[in-house]
Amino acid sequence: AWTVPIATALWQFGLEEFHNQVDFDGIWLSVNEPSNNCDGECPSDWDSTVGQPRTNLSKNSAPHDPTEFDNLPYIPGGRPLNKQTVSMTGYQKSTDAYEDMVYKEYNLHSLWGLYNSKATHSYLAEKQDIRPFVASRASFPGSGMFASKWLGNNYSKWEYMRYSIIGIY
Repeated sequence: AWTVPIATALWQFGLEEFHNQVDFDGIWLSVNEPSNNCDGECPSDWDSTVGQPRTNLSKNSAPHDPTEFDNLPYIPGGRPLNKQTVSMTGYQKSTDAYEDMVYKEYNLHSLWGLYNSKATHSYLAEKQDIRPFVASRASFPGSGMFASKWLGNNYSKWEYMRYSIIGIY
């Protein structure tokens, strides 16, 4: 995850490899949040080509308590927090100059788009003499320093404009 410094280096290496093939000066980050076709952790025998397990595993095989965040006072969207994304009870390691830390995904999940945008912006800033253009679907307060906000797929209808208001912030 983005809390480990090597993640930024790996992402920027991939951008460099792509830039060697296609000369770009901006990038559109779509679906740049941690997502999968599972609810929580995918079983080890998950077949990503069809979006289901190769065998019928029990839901009780997850290494973390999948119900830990089921009864929160407020659940955004009224659906489980692990709906088609990584388990909120999973862990991410963070390494800095002072110490190694381990954080629950629940506490870092919303930062994914910010760190992704920051790493992309940093790459483009080093690559060119103009202000980088990065459009990101996933964001967090402060993301505007590194990327423009794209609200995702919608239609040019008044009801979709109304839906988009909350997404601006």
